[in-house]
Formats: sequence, C-alpha cells, structure tokens
Amino acid sequence: MIPILNSDLNLTADGLQASIGGFTLYALAAGHAEPAAEGRHRITVTKCWVFAHDSFDFDEDENFFYWSCQDKAFTFDPLKGLRPGYFNIFDADFRSFRERHGYGRDFAVLSNLHEVMDFKGMSFECP
Repeated sequence: MIPILNSDLNLTADGLQASIGGFTLYALAAGHAEPAAEGRHRITVTKCWVFAHDSFDFDEDENFFYWSCQDKAFTFDPLKGLRPGYFNIFDADFRSFRERHGYGRDFAVLSNLHEVMDFKGMSFECP
C-alpha cells in the first residue's frame, strides 16, 4: 500500500489505485443468436465476463502530483510535495524521458477477464 498524503485526507491506496485515476469496465457476453418471427433475431446470453481498460498517453499537460520513489508515496498537497525526494510529475516529464532514453510509449492496460459468477443469463429480441 502507498500512503496518500493530503491536508484533508489520510488515505492509503495500492499501486492500481495510485496509477489510474479513471478507467472503463467492459463486458463480454457468450451465447447464441437465432432467427425469430418477422425477420427479428433472438439473442440469448449465457455467460458474462468483465475487464478493465485504461490508456496512458502523455500528449497533454496532466498533473500527476507529487511522487517520491524513496518513500514510495505520493501527495496531492503542494506543501508536502516540497519535501526532499518528492517530484511534481507532468505529462511533459514522460515525454522528456522518452526523448532522452529512446523508449517509453503510450500504452493501454487491460485486466484479466473476470467471469460474473452469479450471472443468470438473459434473452431478448432485436431487429
């Protein structure tokens, strides 16, 4: 766990929570389709999985706040971010690293699939 230090909050976050501010959950369905009356189709979903998707691109001027590799911590508080070993990280820092070292690209993160265990199944018709 990484401590989040803020003047109003005293929270902890694991690496996932600290690295992604927002992400999207997607669902994947398994089942079958069959013809129905009047040119419609009957869709039957028998299983469902979900996964998380996030993308990291460094094309803007996003502020990633104050990070310390030494303390393995970050803070939203600019006063606490002035402590030795803390650095205010921006998109430009990632771009600069890429230019200096010749690697480091935008990337997407996809979680493993997680089956929805209590999914009851469903059927519906569509045109």
